[in-house]
Amino acid sequence: MTTVSRKPDFLVIGAARSGTSWLYHNLRQLEGFWLPPKKELHYFDRHIKYPTPSYFHDARLSRRLLGREKCHHSFRRSAGKRVFNDIRRYDVAGLRWSLRYYFSNVDDQWYQSLFPVRDDLVCGEITPGYQILSEPEIEHVARVAPHVKIIFMMRNPIYRTWSQIKKDRSAYRSTADLDRALLAPTISMRNDYLGTIRRWGRVLPRSQLGIFYFDDIVNNPVRVLNEVSSFLRGEDASVKDCINRSINSSKTAEMPAPVKKRIAAFVLHDLGKLASELQGYPGLWLREAERICYGSDVGRNPSRYSDVLQS
Repeated sequence: MTTVSRKPDFLVIGAARSGTSWLYHNLRQLEGFWLPPKKELHYFDRHIKYPTPSYFHDARLSRRLLGREKCHHSFRRSAGKRVFNDIRRYDVAGLRWSLRYYFSNVDDQWYQSLFPVRDDLVCGEITPGYQILSEPEIEHVARVAPHVKIIFMMRNPIYRTWSQIKKDRSAYRSTADLDRALLAPTISMRNDYLGTIRRWGRVLPRSQLGIFYFDDIVNNPVRVLNEVSSFLRGEDASVKDCINRSINSSKTAEMPAPVKKRIAAFVLHDLGKLASELQGYPGLWLREAERICYGSDVGRNPSRYSDVLQS
């Protein structure tokens, strides 16, 4: 078997709470695919400016082991938990990978070493935090893996936001509390789907970007897995079955009507722009948001979007 220098063949960049955990577990079971034992590697988004885990912000292992900054504490907690679980499960291969992942100096060569050097496997990783990378970081991705394929999964931002609020246990005792949560980068940046598509599209060829929808996972998960597999392999796939259940779902709690209206008002303008460029589900999401805010379809009139926020 011929071996090649392995760079990741694909990245799943989000959006958070849009089926990325479901995709991770399904791709790990598909023959011919390899994903790391840890879902989110957080290499390209390790700068502390991002609202994502930054425990690799310092590339030096000594600093991560001895440093007192918040990111160093997070690194030690994550490393200890992972290694302990590998030992508890007697997972020798997993432990070997975890030791390389956590206890090395961090650079591009280290990152590439996390993937097997085999040309018969499609290798990649899933880190939803990559959705919000700036163009310089996306250019870094392109330098490391110029032929990488990007999967971006989108979900109606009203329900994506509510799922994240539940997952993060965000408090919303008042309208002001909810507004602060919706304006925070952890939520607002992740709802900017069009901005994500444009940033990645300015760096990588459009043929390397695949867009998929959470709605299709709900309606026909096998078809989604076939389409993802076909996109990544570059040939038709014939997946017959998949895991057909929620994975890493947030706690069950019905969205209160006032909260739904507030979230809909916040995402309405961006939805209007998204629906003007992408057909299909974005248009359906826009019409639903308009019904929630105004009681009926009102058309794409951004001048009216701010009215609801004043109520």
